Amino acid sequence: MAVKKKGTTDEYSFIIVKVENIEISLNSGMNFETRGFFVTGENDRIYSFGSNIEITGECIYPEDRMGQKFIVTLAGSSKPSDHLELKLKDLMQLDRNGAPVYKKYKDRIRPVYKEPIGLALVDKVRGENKWLVYLQVDRQMISDSLVLASYNRQLYLSVHEKKSNRQRWVRNFSLGTTNPLDE
Repeated sequence: MAVKKKGTTDEYSFIIVKVENIEISLNSGMNFETRGFFVTGENDRIYSFGSNIEITGECIYPEDRMGQKFIVTLAGSSKPSDHLELKLKDLMQLDRNGAPVYKKYKDRIRPVYKEPIGLALVDKVRGENKWLVYLQVDRQMISDSLVLASYNRQLYLSVHEKKSNRQRWVRNFSLGTTNPLDE
C-alpha cells in the first residue's frame, strides 16, 4: 500500500519480490568511449570491466501489485557512476546567489539539504505486468550478491520505492534470504 507524505504529491511503497531466477554475466573489453567522438578526457580508461546480475521474480507484497514480474539488473563497473559518488555537500541547497541555505532548528543553525532523487528508476513495461530496474551498484555489492546466489535458499528482494511526478525511484534496495514479511 502506498503511503502519501503530508503536503506532497509523493507516494512511498515497500515492495517485496520473491526471486525466481538469477542470471550472471561478466564482461571486459575496450572502453567504447575511447573510440570516435565519445572521449570525455585524457584520463579515461582504455579497458572496461563489468559485472551484471539479472534478478527475476514475482511481487508478493503489496497486494495491489501481487503477481507482477520484476526484473532487476545490478550493474557493477570499473568506471564509477557520478550519482553514486555524491557527497552530502553536493546536496546542500543554495539560494539564488549560490550561497548555502541554513535554517534554525532547536536553537541551532543547520544547513538545508535537497533530497536525493534515488538510486534508479523503476520502469513499467507498457502493456505488461512487468517492471524493470537498472541499478548501478558498488562492485562489493556484486560480490556479496554472488555469494547469496550461491546458497541453496530462497532469496527475496526488498525495494523502498518513491513515486514522484509520475516517476518511480528506488530509494533502498536489499537482497536476502529472509522473507521481510516474516520479520
